[in-house]
Amino acid sequence: MKEILISVLPVLAFGLHLASFLAHFLGRRAWGRALTGLGFLLLAWTAWVNWSLVHRLPVYSQYETCMHTALVLAACLVGLGLRNQGHQVLTWGNLVLAGLLGLTLPVAGLFNHNFYMYQVWPVQLFFSLRLTAGGILLFSFLLFASVWARQLKSRPPNGSDVLSMAKLSLILSGLVFLSSELSGTYWSMLGWGDTWHWSDNFFQSAAIFLLLMLPLHIPSGWKRASFKAGTGSLCTLTAALAIMLP
Repeated sequence: MKEILISVLPVLAFGLHLASFLAHFLGRRAWGRALTGLGFLLLAWTAWVNWSLVHRLPVYSQYETCMHTALVLAACLVGLGLRNQGHQVLTWGNLVLAGLLGLTLPVAGLFNHNFYMYQVWPVQLFFSLRLTAGGILLFSFLLFASVWARQLKSRPPNGSDVLSMAKLSLILSGLVFLSSELSGTYWSMLGWGDTWHWSDNFFQSAAIFLLLMLPLHIPSGWKRASFKAGTGSLCTLTAALAIMLP
């Protein structure tokens, strides 16, 4: 039964988020929000089924990466409290969700191999918290990009509330990412006997953190919202892809 659900639920969630994108695109906002909420519930159900099958948190594989990142992004979109510009974020956010879920359809139910370290909780937390940070970063990207697109179209600069939410989500993603690194430090102690084992992966982690923090350190004297939004868009998207495609 659970194997059947693994094959069916991602397809249903894909259809709901694609339908939500079309509803928002056509101006049917109430329908779009309802479909987004239903899609999120299906993703949460799928996450529970995944847990019941492998008894661990998600680690890297195409299926697990895309499903968990989609779940986190959907949760952010459901909790989005913006009204005017939030419509644009929801529209394109659902398209991103449909894309992520589309990538899972050919590999539905194909988990990463059962490596013995995946049963150790610091290892599970390292990967799952990283993917969680990636999902929040995609949400930050959508927020920054919505302001940037508005500025490029020379529309009135009324995206301060969106920029504020983008910065808050960026801080949240940074905290989650650092929590992942803390778990990785304990993993390093278990695997190599010290808390810091320098390698390409550790260098990548440092680069990702510096990149996702960059938009928060733009000097306050630079008042152009388009510059802040553009920098935030590029940094968050690059950091999210670096997390999802190690």
